[in-house]
Amino acid sequence: MGMHVRMLCFAGTVCIALGLATAAAGHSLWVLFSCQGILVGLGSGILLYILSPILPEYFPRRSGLAQGTMGTAAALGGMAFTFALPSLLENVGTRATLGILAAFSFVILSVASALALPPRKFERRSSETVGWRAFKSPLFTSLALVNLVHPLTLAIPMAFGPEFAESLGLGVKRAAFLLAMNSGVGIPSRLGAGALADKIGHQNTLMIATGIYAFATWALWLSSALTNSVGLYIGMSVCHGLISGVFNTVMNSVQKELFGDEMYYPKNGALTSIKGVGYVCSLPIAGALVTKVADEYVRGKDFLRLIVYTGVLLTISFACLLNVRRIDAKKVGWKWAR
Repeated sequence: MGMHVRMLCFAGTVCIALGLATAAAGHSLWVLFSCQGILVGLGSGILLYILSPILPEYFPRRSGLAQGTMGTAAALGGMAFTFALPSLLENVGTRATLGILAAFSFVILSVASALALPPRKFERRSSETVGWRAFKSPLFTSLALVNLVHPLTLAIPMAFGPEFAESLGLGVKRAAFLLAMNSGVGIPSRLGAGALADKIGHQNTLMIATGIYAFATWALWLSSALTNSVGLYIGMSVCHGLISGVFNTVMNSVQKELFGDEMYYPKNGALTSIKGVGYVCSLPIAGALVTKVADEYVRGKDFLRLIVYTGVLLTISFACLLNVRRIDAKKVGWKWAR
C-alpha cells in the first residue's frame, strides 16, 4: 500500500514538472493551456487529494494542528512565490522561469513522494465505491452540499478583491497591499485554527469560521459595495484572511470523525470529487455575475450580484453544517467538543 501511495505521488510530481517544462518550450496558447493548465492541475490534484486525507490518521489527537501546520507551510510557500516570481520573470524571462519552476518542483516533490506514508492499518477498511444511494443519508447529503457550496466561495475575495478595491477608489498598489494583507493574516491563522479545532472540536471550528465568513460578507462586504466604504472592505479582507484556510484545515478531520475508519476513504473520496467541482466552477460563475463595464467606470455596486451570491452560498453552507451537528448529536449524544 505504501508503494502505491508513493508511486501515485511520484506520478503527480512528473505531471507537474512535465507540464511546466513543456509549457516553457511551447510556442502556442493551446500548448500552454494543455501543459501548464491540465498537466500541472492534474499533478497538483493527485498530490493534494492523496496526501491530505492520510494526514489526520497519523495525528488522531492533534489532527487539526497537523493539518494547520501543512496549511501554514503552503501559505508560506505561496507568499514566497509571490515575491520570487516577479523577480524571476523580470530578470530571466518567462521560459527560463518556467524551467526553473519545473526543476525546483521535481526535486522538492520527489522528496515528498519518497517520504509519503500509506493510510494506517485498521481491522476493517471498506473499499466499496460510493453510489447515488449514499445521498439517501441526510448526513452525507448535507456534507456533499458543504463540499460543493463552500469551495464555490473560497477564492472569490482573493480573485476579485483587487478589482473591487480599485472600484472603491484605491490605487493599484494599495489594492495589491490589501490582497497581500489577506494572504498574510492567513498564515498564522491556519496554525491557530488547527490548534483551536483540537480543543473545541473540528465541527465547531468549521461552523464558527463559516458563520464569520457569512457575516463578513453580508455585513461588511455588501455594506462596503453600497456605501463605497474602504474601511468596511478592509474589515472584510481581514475576516476572510483569518478564516479562509479553516475549511481545508479541518474538513478531513470532520469527515473522519463522522464516517469512522471503515468508511472514511470511500465517502471522503466521493466528497472530494464534489469539492473539486466546486473549485473548478467557482471563478467562471463568479465572473459572470460581475456587471460588465469599462474599467474606469467600475463601481462597488457593480459587484452586488457577486456579493449576494457569495453570501447566499455561505448561508446555505452554514445551515448544512448546523444540520450535520444536529444529526451527529442525535446519533452519538450531545458533546460540546465535537
